Amino acid sequence: MMLYRFLRKDPADEDRRQNIHGVVAVAPPAIACPAKANGLPVEVETDSLPQALLDFAWRGEFDA
Repeated sequence: MMLYRFLRKDPADEDRRQNIHGVVAVAPPAIACPAKANGLPVEVETDSLPQALLDFAWRGEFDA
């Protein structure tokens, strides 16, 4: 959706600035986390995919 808006040169209005939908891409971690958990190497180093997320460092932090 963001690429579409960029291509249309559609600036963000106030409503869009307050709406958080689409701010975080969930697909990359949704694939990377189970891949690493199953022994596949994840060789990407980026702030948008924190190592703590891949290492399940949050395990036990929340009641589920």
